[in-house]
Amino acid sequence: MPQENYVKPSKILISIFVALVVSGCDQLAPAPTIDASSDESMKQSAQEIRESLPENERAEFDKALQVLAFSQINLNDIFAEGAAGAGNLEGKMRESLHGKTAREVVAEAERIQRERKAREKEQALNEIKELERTFVTAKMHPLLMLRQERIVEARRHTVGESHFGGEFGWHGLR
Repeated sequence: MPQENYVKPSKILISIFVALVVSGCDQLAPAPTIDASSDESMKQSAQEIRESLPENERAEFDKALQVLAFSQINLNDIFAEGAAGAGNLEGKMRESLHGKTAREVVAEAERIQRERKAREKEQALNEIKELERTFVTAKMHPLLMLRQERIVEARRHTVGESHFGGEFGWHGLR
């Protein structure tokens, strides 16, 4: 076997090892997280995370931050609790963001949006079913009224033939 075309197995293994180490370097350093221990630290850490992202991912991160923050708003709680509700809301917002990386913020926002769309779809389907029931009832209404009129006429006829006719029977109510 010629020596010039022969590559030692140890060189191949070293090359593979170096390639794996180099490709995994970005995984070794932990991703920055949002520190929501205070308003100032939350704003600062979110800004640092935003700046560490590639330009094309920043808008998605900004939108995801808004989705997470506003997902904590429940108007019923705010009206019920008044000013105390606003303080609780701020705490809930910070709690929903604390310790999350950019990827986690985006993933959580996507989950919230999927759930919101599913609820909206379910609500729309329920409204459609209710409208269909109302439509069927409205469509049948003339038939129901005709049937009811026939029942009333039959009762009037029966009462009119009895000895309770006149002003005490159905005829007196006309």
